[in-house]
Amino acid sequence: MDVKEYLRYYHLEEYLFSEVNANFQKDRTLTPEEFLAIIIWKSNRSKTNVVDGFQVAEKTVRELMALVAGAADLEKINLLIDIGGIGIPIASAILTVCYKEKFTLVDYRSCAALAKIVGLEPKALRKALGGDPSAKPEAYLAYVDRCKTEADRQGVDLRKFDQILWGMDFFEGEGGLKELAARLREPES
Repeated sequence: MDVKEYLRYYHLEEYLFSEVNANFQKDRTLTPEEFLAIIIWKSNRSKTNVVDGFQVAEKTVRELMALVAGAADLEKINLLIDIGGIGIPIASAILTVCYKEKFTLVDYRSCAALAKIVGLEPKALRKALGGDPSAKPEAYLAYVDRCKTEADRQGVDLRKFDQILWGMDFFEGEGGLKELAARLREPES
């Protein structure tokens, strides 16, 4: 028994963007374990709802992902969100792992960070995108395009830009590290 194989799950993001991505590129589908690893990475609390959603839909992960692989971008999103428990934020994680050069993660936090980068209020950004990218597939695709534009401006690839958005929110977002650390600072004398 090679217990070292379990290290892949400790470094989950690395596993997803190397091994799982490579497997999807080769097989054009995912195993249930690979699929659920993505769900857990994005939103651990959603895993049971997603499993229940598959049972209700009477589809397998392999069937769904084979359909996704052959679909146009908008249809990829719609196929995924048709499964109970999968909204656009989780669908964006699945698509990002499978197509890391083409899609990126979205949620309210990444939207807030992007709005800050482009100098807009979050509400104005949603309006510019044609709606909430976490709730409307067409707005999500517009969000991806905007992220690609901003990634180019920053001289980084789309995946790196996604990491920048995460890091920015982690540090500067509501309840972020900067805000929390400020509460621990000693008063200036």
